[in-house]
Amino acid sequence: MREIGQLRGAPIRESFLRYAPIDDIASIKGCAILIIDAENEELFDTREHGALAFQRAAEPKKRVVIPGITHYGVYSSAREQTIGLAIDWMDQYLKGGK
Repeated sequence: MREIGQLRGAPIRESFLRYAPIDDIASIKGCAILIIDAENEELFDTREHGALAFQRAAEPKKRVVIPGITHYGVYSSAREQTIGLAIDWMDQYLKGGK
């Protein structure tokens, strides 16, 4: 298995060359979007991913940057916070909320 930085596995280059989801996000309507970023993200620039996606996305949307964690922190040190954010978001938008 190929590794890039601390990311296990690797993207299939041919598929990624043709796909740029950030270009399509503005066309997604009626879909609640929650973006959770790590403050100390080391695998990519959140300004070009989470922040840009949030900027381009239609409402309803929310972006949370969890302070003090790196990419995998959402699965370890910030796991409970991340789960809470996701549950609150799903309760609001999947149970017929706003």
